[in-house]
This record gives sequence, structure tokens and C-alpha cells, in this order.
Amino acid sequence: MRKIWFYVMMMCCALVAFSSCNEDKEEPIDEEWKLANETVFNEIAKKAEKGEDGYKRIISPGGNNGFVCYKVLKEGDGTEPIYFNSAVKHYYSGKYILSAQETDQYHYFDNQYDAPPNPPTTFYVNSNVDGWTIALPEMKVGDRWEVWVPQQLGYGSSGYRVSTSSPYIIPPYTTLIFEIEVVEIMEP
Repeated sequence: MRKIWFYVMMMCCALVAFSSCNEDKEEPIDEEWKLANETVFNEIAKKAEKGEDGYKRIISPGGNNGFVCYKVLKEGDGTEPIYFNSAVKHYYSGKYILSAQETDQYHYFDNQYDAPPNPPTTFYVNSNVDGWTIALPEMKVGDRWEVWVPQQLGYGSSGYRVSTSSPYIIPPYTTLIFEIEVVEIMEP
């Protein structure tokens, strides 16, 4: 009887080990896509370094996580600071390059920016990608910025999915470009 249980247990262990090997497949890295996104961001970073075309950069607090680039599209008149734990009402749209061959054309993954009649979105600064947590505290109410987020401060090597059963909405290693307008700072 012990031998039968031993063989049953061995078979179960073998099945578990075999099935777990198939679940941990990593998505292959599309080196061409990754390079195209790094190139696009580096071009904007060079403009920001030189102050060309109105681009500037914000280094992350502590300086070790990198930086985002931005361009002021409209100056606001707010004076209240935005903190890491602030809730912010805002309009935004998000896009990324269409393909590695078409780095000057964009795919919109969220085009919520249509101002009224659509209501603004509200969320906490610290509940989004790192690029937003770097940029938003530098903005004020009424500001509208174009913000470039490198993949390391965006969705990185995993990309973004709505759920595990859906395809990627934002591919891994994608530079994100947002247009953000701060409408109101809510009580934290």
C-alpha cells in the first residue's frame, strides 16, 4: 500500500513541476521596439537638456530613478502645491509611437482629454506610473503639459494589460507621451 501512495505522490509532483514550467514563460523582448522607444525618448531628452522647442526635464526625487521630459502647453494660475499623496482632478490623453518604423506617428491608448462635457478624472498622485508621480507635483492648477515618460518610469518590461486574459494595451518597453491638464487639487 505504501508503494502505491509513493507512486501516486511522485506522479502528482511530476505533474505539478511540469505544469509550472509552462506557466512562467516570459514574453520575448522585441529589441527593435525597445530601441525605437529609447531613441524617441533620447531625442526629446536632448531637446530638454538644451531647452529646445520648450522642452525641460524633471529629475526624480533622489535622482536615481531617472527623469521625465515635459513641455508647458498652457500656464495655470494655481498656487496650491500638489503632493505625493494629493488627489488631483485632471484631463489627460496618452499615446505612444505607432511602430519602430513610424516614430513620428502615434497610437492613442487613452484619449480621455476631451474637456467638457466629459468630466475630469480623479486619482491620487502616488497611484499611477512613476513618471506621473515625478511630473504632477511640479504642476499647478490650470497647467497643461506634454509629459514624456521613459519605459523605466512607465510600464517597463511588463507593459500594461487590463486583465490577464486580454492582450497588451501598451507593449513592454514603451515610451509614454501624455497631455495632462490639472483642474483641481482635492483634499487628501
